[in-house]
Amino acid sequence: MSLLGGVVVLAQFGTIGKPAFMRLYTAFFLPWLPFAFVIGCTQTATGVSMPITGIETTAAFSGGAAASGQVISATRWWTSLGSAQLDQMVETFENGNPDLAAASLRVIQREIELLNTRGQRLPTGSVTQSSTVTSATDLNGTRDTSTSGNLTANVAWEVDLWGRIAAEGDGASARLLAASYDRDALANTLIASLIRNYIAAAFDQRQIAATRRIIASREATLTVVRDRFAIGVEDTTAGTVQSAEENLAAAQADLPDQQLSLVQHVNRIDVLLGRVPVSRDRYGITLPERPPARLDGTGLPTDLLRRRPDIRAAEAQLRAANADISVSIADRFPSLTLRGTLQSNGDDLDTILDIDNVIASLAADLALTVFDGGRGSRLVALRQAQADELARSYVATVLEAVLEVENALAAERLLRQRAGLLQTRLQAARQATTIARDRYQQGTGSYLTLLDASRSEVNAENAYLLVQRDRWTTQVDLMLALGGSWLSENGEVTQ
Repeated sequence: MSLLGGVVVLAQFGTIGKPAFMRLYTAFFLPWLPFAFVIGCTQTATGVSMPITGIETTAAFSGGAAASGQVISATRWWTSLGSAQLDQMVETFENGNPDLAAASLRVIQREIELLNTRGQRLPTGSVTQSSTVTSATDLNGTRDTSTSGNLTANVAWEVDLWGRIAAEGDGASARLLAASYDRDALANTLIASLIRNYIAAAFDQRQIAATRRIIASREATLTVVRDRFAIGVEDTTAGTVQSAEENLAAAQADLPDQQLSLVQHVNRIDVLLGRVPVSRDRYGITLPERPPARLDGTGLPTDLLRRRPDIRAAEAQLRAANADISVSIADRFPSLTLRGTLQSNGDDLDTILDIDNVIASLAADLALTVFDGGRGSRLVALRQAQADELARSYVATVLEAVLEVENALAAERLLRQRAGLLQTRLQAARQATTIARDRYQQGTGSYLTLLDASRSEVNAENAYLLVQRDRWTTQVDLMLALGGSWLSENGEVTQ
């Protein structure tokens, strides 16, 4: 149930007076205002403050050695990886990726919604024109035809007494920011996925090259074994030949699986760039032997609050929820709409447009919902609960961001140590294989010793390639966790 009050003043154009209108307004509307405040002020809900996450008192990351205020470069961070082809791929990413294009369209939708919301602050106007033709025949058979017309112009404007329209604008603006930050977060994630697939493809190529070297080595070993078996060397039997053939076949069987992995990663690169995947197995993918050293600092944990787009999106969503609370509370108060109408009637256009025939009317409507079965108060409670949920989600987003940085820093440090140890292992395994092969060819060593050394070398090389790939991937993870951006310093998309 609602109360609707209205004051309408009709006058010949130009005769309405402001004092008369104000007297009517005061006499009719002001008595309702105390009742309106009693109804509206029963709502005590307020917006949710930005929660404390604990990051504010954290002096530094446990795995970082950055001085206060020292921040790692985030703009175009992938250029530090040292691959010109990768740089070119990322530069073409923005125009080609369909997921990013869809996210950009969502931002445009939010922009339009914001403009529509701001439009509520302005008056609305309409013009209506109608014509009536009347024809009648009297008893003498004479037909009489008359024409009459009407022209009406209406203007309405809602006075934002309680800030509802302003709060809707604040909410739309916050949702626009959230959509923009979501797009940036998606772009960062997709670029990281592109780079991870590029790294994986590069190491697929290295793995294929290593496997081919192993195949060539085992082919040479098989030739020696067959020659020794042909001339009847005592410790070379048919079983030895079969073992050498099996060892070669095992290496050859690894090659198709590695080539398939390369094709799959290259196809994924094509899709991320918005291209039809055509299995380009010769992409010319190159990477330096080792990932570059991280020269800059990680900055402070609080830097994540402004650098991570997912955190800023969560913050913007909370601000939008607070604006929704304000809107739901303002809806509990009366709304005031001012209306103005100009109307003219006549038999012809000249009469209609004659200013002496124009009637002007001013009206003010005050609408107040008195009883709604508790829907209004429950809506406020719902908006409050939604804001509380988003506040908890904000805390979770911040903590997850710190977790990602800490894990990436730990992985960077420990994988560097592991890579050094595995490099030592690989060098020793290669030397052992060389010695065992030379001794076998000279007849002073056994084939089993050579077989064990060869397999140990393969395992050592696979482990070393894997840890190097993980080190590259960790670099990407760290930059992404620190809020690495695809935007330039002025906030524009890099082209």
